[in-house]
Amino acid sequence: MTGFVRASLVLLLCLSVAASAHGGVVVASYYYPVYYQPTVTYYTPTVAYYPPTVTYYAPVWPVYTTPVVCPPAVTYAMPTAAPPSQTIEPPLGAAAKKFAPTVTESRTDTGPAMTPKVASPAVVERVQVGFWNVTGRDVTLIIDGQTRVLPRNRNLTVTVGRQFVWRVDQGVAQTERIPDGQWTAEIVVRE
Repeated sequence: MTGFVRASLVLLLCLSVAASAHGGVVVASYYYPVYYQPTVTYYTPTVAYYPPTVTYYAPVWPVYTTPVVCPPAVTYAMPTAAPPSQTIEPPLGAAAKKFAPTVTESRTDTGPAMTPKVASPAVVERVQVGFWNVTGRDVTLIIDGQTRVLPRNRNLTVTVGRQFVWRVDQGVAQTERIPDGQWTAEIVVRE
C-alpha cells in the first residue's frame, strides 16, 4: 500500500510542476498557442573570503670581520733592475748588410693584341701591372714616384705607362718596359 501512495504522490508532484510551468493550465494541442508564465529565479552571490597570510622575516644584521693576512708559503726572488745599455745604437756587423729582396718576373702571352675602342694615345699607352709580395713581410713600393704599401702575401694591380720605374723599400730603382701588343705584366717580389 505504501508503494501505491508513494507512486501517486510522485504523479501528483509531476502534474503540479507541469501545471505551474504552463500558468496553471495544461494544454497539449498542435494548433493552439501555448502561453508560458515567465519565471524569475534569484541567485545569491557568494563571496569567497581568504584571510591574509602574514609572513615574518628576521632582519639581517651586518657581520664585520677582520681580514686575516696569510704570508706566502714560498718566497720568490726579488726583482732587480736591468743594467743600462752599453750603446745607443746596436753595433754594426754582418746584420747591418741586409740585401734587398730579389725580383723575379713572370710574363705570359695574352694572345693577340686587342685594339682599344678609343684611339687616344693616352689610353693606348697604359697597361696593367700586378705586383705580388711573397716576402713574408709588408713592403713599400714606389712606382713612378707614387708610394704604395704592399702587405705580405697579397697582390697589388696598378695601371702605368708602357715604361715605368719602380723599387722596393730603399732598394735600387728598376726600369721596366712592357712590349707592344702586351697589355698586362706581373712582378713577383721575393726575399
